[in-house]
Amino acid sequence: MAYFQRQFDAASDRVRDLEGRIAALRAETGIEDVTVQRGLLIAAREDEVGRIAEAQDTLARIRTRIAALAARGGPDQPLILADLADNPILRLLDERSIALRDERLRLQAQPSLDGLSLAALDQAFRSITDSTRQSIRDHEARIVSEIDAATGSIARIDDRLAQLSAHEARWNALQTELQLASDAYERNARRLSEARSTQDLLAERISNITMIQDPTEARLAPGTRNAVVLTVGAVFAALLAASWVVLREALDGRVWRPADLRAVSGLSLVGLTRRRRTPDRDMGMAAAGIAATCTRRGMRTIAFMAVSHETRDPALRTRALAAGLQAMARTGVEVVNAGRWTDRTRSPEVAPMTGGDDGPLRLIAAPPLFSGAEAMRIASTVDGIVFDIAAGRDELADIEAAARWVKLNGARPIGMILADVRPYAVNGPASTA
Repeated sequence: MAYFQRQFDAASDRVRDLEGRIAALRAETGIEDVTVQRGLLIAAREDEVGRIAEAQDTLARIRTRIAALAARGGPDQPLILADLADNPILRLLDERSIALRDERLRLQAQPSLDGLSLAALDQAFRSITDSTRQSIRDHEARIVSEIDAATGSIARIDDRLAQLSAHEARWNALQTELQLASDAYERNARRLSEARSTQDLLAERISNITMIQDPTEARLAPGTRNAVVLTVGAVFAALLAASWVVLREALDGRVWRPADLRAVSGLSLVGLTRRRRTPDRDMGMAAAGIAATCTRRGMRTIAFMAVSHETRDPALRTRALAAGLQAMARTGVEVVNAGRWTDRTRSPEVAPMTGGDDGPLRLIAAPPLFSGAEAMRIASTVDGIVFDIAAGRDELADIEAAARWVKLNGARPIGMILADVRPYAVNGPASTA
């Protein structure tokens, strides 16, 4: 009910707002008489255009007369009139010019020609010609001002027509919005009325209900049926959990136990370290096999690196391996950190260890093989490589790719140490080399 009431109130406010805006526009512009106003303005514009055309024709004739008067020679040349009937001064000058021409012709026709009278007549004719020329130029200036005034009037009429068009577009938009708002108002009013009727009907039905007994909590009756249902549900849950475990094992490509590494060709497992246990004991067992391999093959520089994911606490694991090698090979071991851990996280227990008679082994702690070109360069230049595999993090596909890389680049692998093996995943002894 409240939702429909809010919708109805919003539609009502919208209709009132649009009606107020339409009333303000009507009072401001008189928009309802826009057709009459546009017709009057268009008629006035056509009149101004006609005036400009007539003035331009008159102006062309005036300029032609001015050019002819300027080109006219003496009084004996053909007579040129202004021929502008709408200018009384020019009309009188034309009449006076005609009279002087007739008088000059009469004097020329007399047998005894009076030269002084003819000269005085020519002087009067030149004076009238100059007056005619000046009057025509004044008339030209007046025509030009009339053309400018008519042009300005047309510009004002065009501005007013543009304003009328803008007001008309605004008026039409407001009318369209008002129509849509009125439809929404009627629709929301109808929905509100229906909601109120439904609410009244439900209230009337509820008032006719008589409570005979208070509701009581339902209790599950004991019996064989309930036990069977619970047993079937437990079996189904167990099957579902077992299916999920099997599916997870089938789709999971990570290495979890030593048996997962048997499929890797070219790399053998030399040891493992258990999770939640210091790596000293397990790493010592792995170091025995590594030391034997180094002694047999004459290796003095060993790279200890991960494949793609770093193991937990690589500094501690490197120290444990170095201690085991020193104990098994009975020679000094020099640990070189080539970027496997940062100085900020370096364990203070990892330090160069030297001793023995044959020169120290060099254990280079390098970053993961696939971390960059520097790690691959180290792996391809040392005497042997020991891969530190992180159980539950490294993918079997990455380890197989590392084995292929070793084979293609001629590197000399010693083996793999599986780190962080969970207790339930340990199968057989720690060293399988």
